[in-house]
Amino acid sequence: MGKILTKRSKYLILLVFLLNLFTFQLLIQSVSAASSYQFKWSYSTGNSIYSVAISADGQYVVAGSDDCKVYFFQKASNTTLWTYLTSSWVDSVAISADGQYVAAGSYDYNIYYFQKTSNTTLWSYKMGGNINCIAISAHGQYIAAGSDDKNVYLLQKTSNTTLWSYSSSDLVQSVAISADGQYIVAGSDDNTIYFFQNTSSTPQWTYLTDADVVSVAISANGRYIAAGSRDYKVYLFQNTSNIPLWTYSTDDSVFSVAISADGQYIAAGSDDNTIYFFQKTSNTTLWTYSAGSDVESVAISADGQYIAAGSDDDKVYFFQKTSNITLWSYSAGGDVNSVAMSADGHYVAAGNENTNVYFFSIYSAGQGSIPFANLGLLVIALMAISGLYYRHKRQKLNFKYL
Repeated sequence: MGKILTKRSKYLILLVFLLNLFTFQLLIQSVSAASSYQFKWSYSTGNSIYSVAISADGQYVVAGSDDCKVYFFQKASNTTLWTYLTSSWVDSVAISADGQYVAAGSYDYNIYYFQKTSNTTLWSYKMGGNINCIAISAHGQYIAAGSDDKNVYLLQKTSNTTLWSYSSSDLVQSVAISADGQYIVAGSDDNTIYFFQNTSSTPQWTYLTDADVVSVAISANGRYIAAGSRDYKVYLFQNTSNIPLWTYSTDDSVFSVAISADGQYIAAGSDDNTIYFFQKTSNTTLWTYSAGSDVESVAISADGQYIAAGSDDDKVYFFQKTSNITLWSYSAGGDVNSVAMSADGHYVAAGNENTNVYFFSIYSAGQGSIPFANLGLLVIALMAISGLYYRHKRQKLNFKYL
């Protein structure tokens, strides 16, 4: 009797071991699935890339290059759908959330506006200086731009006639626009953050920082505004007031900020080599990450679940909001000047100093299926259960007829 129980115990130990191993394998798979990415393609332009943008669904990518061209791609291939030659560097591009419209700003003083189907401009508009920044509403209805001529401009997709312009006291470095185009925020080298409604060039409010305002972002609903300045600070505001909800001091200029669609999460990149991640409720960082050099660009998914960053250490970084442990990083071989992310965080585009546009797909490797290795373990475990069951039945029969 004792011998029989000992054998049965061995089977039970084996079974528990196999089931634990199977569970462990699934855990490992879920971790690796969360961190899986695929380098889809790259494209070499004729000069440095300082701006990339991606549609909300990740289907379309636009890039601006110092070879004076605008490049337009579909996610499936590095074969350009079209290109457009301007007369100078293209350092600012934007794409509507639905991918239907593309805007580009050039150092030839022009804004160029396109439909995705053609490189024939719908219109162009000449400003009084280099175009430093451009933004577009979700459906392409409104276009905001900032220039070296110190002006913020607002245009509609139907015409190159400005709805309004506003003169600041220095060049305008950054603009952002809410999804519906109702709200516009701008940052200027006159140290000021400007907040507008689309109906008027008179600012709703302004806020004076201690240095150039080089990056601004606005939540899709227009309720929250983030800004980064050469005064080393990150700022967060609500649209109703110029009193900051909070500020946060870094150790160098903050050249990039991004905010989730609902304003719940904020990412910032600083020349102190650090990526900072916050929740809107506090200036206490959820986490920070030290890159190998200046952080030039950050992007965030609509729900704040994923964060991408580009650094002068030549790398693209990708994180989940819960941790500063990188899900993955990619060495691009040159300063990464710009990153962009689809709304769901499943696609990332990047542009670097070495003339290249990069496109990545982020996916769950085993989503919806069990890999063969784990399936094999499951089969073994089930066979062990069956063997134990029939052995137990046979032993009961043997005892019955003793």
